[in-house]
Amino acid sequence: MRTTPPRRTRWSHAVSFQSCTTSAAARRSRPPCSAAAGRACRCTSRSIPGCGGWECRSEKRSRSSRTSPAIPRSRSRVDGLRSRGAESGCVHVANSAGLVALAELEKDGPPQDAVRPGLLLYGAQPCAERRCELRPVMSLRAPVVAIRRVRRGEAVGYAALYRARADTRIATLALGYADGVPISASGRGHVWLAGALRPIAGRVSMDYVGVEVGDAPVELGETAVVFGSETAGRPAVLPVDEAARSAETISYELLVRVGARVRRVLHDV
Repeated sequence: MRTTPPRRTRWSHAVSFQSCTTSAAARRSRPPCSAAAGRACRCTSRSIPGCGGWECRSEKRSRSSRTSPAIPRSRSRVDGLRSRGAESGCVHVANSAGLVALAELEKDGPPQDAVRPGLLLYGAQPCAERRCELRPVMSLRAPVVAIRRVRRGEAVGYAALYRARADTRIATLALGYADGVPISASGRGHVWLAGALRPIAGRVSMDYVGVEVGDAPVELGETAVVFGSETAGRPAVLPVDEAARSAETISYELLVRVGARVRRVLHDV
């Protein structure tokens, strides 16, 4: 983002650059993307070789690339540059969602020289409407450190957000919002424990989170999956996008917010 006024500069050598456009520009009352293409063309005509162009799309990831108006516009911009005699250079439009819908992107979008996978590199689903066969690269797990029985009507956790509707059991996991469990998961998120999804009971604490397990055969020391797989290299029992959806957040937040005190274990699979 430009924060200072532009200055004219003479260079004694060629300068390569890539021109970035974003489909969110119109919502911020910025000049239309065609203007950026025009500026790139003028620069190229003055012996400054454009190395290429790319686009940052801001549409919802659940939206199909086939219905996205940004894709035909991308092709139009590249065609406009070439019609003015400018070299388009390396063009890349496809992010992870674009790669999932690659057939439509190749049909309606510009020819591409590269792609930009992001979420796919973590084995995370970029599109809710198009599921891929992926294995998670990253999983977050925590042990059960306590199990206690609560009676009907008894409160659990700060602010008494959870009250047992019937006699049940609560398993406490040694993981909290300081470690990567979003506080937005309080009372609505789930973990995978003892072969099934178990609801988070009450508010997520800094160091712990309670999970309602009822009469399930849960034991102390057993491992719960906050997102990812039970074993490295295996399919996810709780995909990160599903964990994010139940917590009313996004996959990116879960993937990047894991706390520093969480032990990292690397597996060569």
